Amino acid sequence: MEQIILYTSDTCHRCKVVKEMLDMHSVPYTEVTDRDYIMGLGVEGVPAIEVGDKIIDNYISVLAWLKKHGYYSFEVSDDDESI
Repeated sequence: MEQIILYTSDTCHRCKVVKEMLDMHSVPYTEVTDRDYIMGLGVEGVPAIEVGDKIIDNYISVLAWLKKHGYYSFEVSDDDESI
């Protein structure tokens, strides 16, 4: 497996979701939170992931990548009345 770098911020809820999915599947990754460094890469928003020489910096695209590689997990309780 290629190294995964996850670009996040401490206040990003979507970043937490992506981290939880990676953690749930025991996928190793390196987390980077340095905003200036992230912006210097041309990343427009977090969460973003870098795999090999490709950076995916759109939340929906990140979720699609996770799903494609079998790391996407989303569970909804049957008790959730908002469904």
